[in-house]
Amino acid sequence: VGRASTKKNLEAVLAFPNPGYRLVVCGGARELPRPTINLGVIPHARMPLLYRACDFMIHAATGEGFPVAIQEAMACGLAVAVVWDAGYRGAVAREAVAAANDLESLARVSQRLATDATHRKAVGAEGFQHARDHYSWRRTVERYLDLFDGLVEAA
Repeated sequence: VGRASTKKNLEAVLAFPNPGYRLVVCGGARELPRPTINLGVIPHARMPLLYRACDFMIHAATGEGFPVAIQEAMACGLAVAVVWDAGYRGAVAREAVAAANDLESLARVSQRLATDATHRKAVGAEGFQHARDHYSWRRTVERYLDLFDGLVEAA
């Protein structure tokens, strides 16, 4: 999910050996090899349908902060495999995703999600609970109010 950019590491994901799954890509106009499914640009309102149609998400990008696409996928109960970034710590518990330390281990993490339904469901459930607890409008408003209160007290 996302624009065509080298930091997305799509070429590395396309090169994962014997993945055991079919890759679905959306968000940018690009030519991709078969059997990859390229959906192109999808209206944001339809993204939950895409998340629900997939078994898991691979997020191989680096240097992007904590992307909304990961949060959306988790909120839909989709297991998410990521290349772990220390900057994620403030936004998500490592246990709420299938975390890999690098692209090579992301291939193995993704393979496990593809072949182990019990593990995939557990990761999806953990992510969903994390999203439910941390990414609601209520929680966002609470955080902003805490921030404003802190600024007022500091002034």
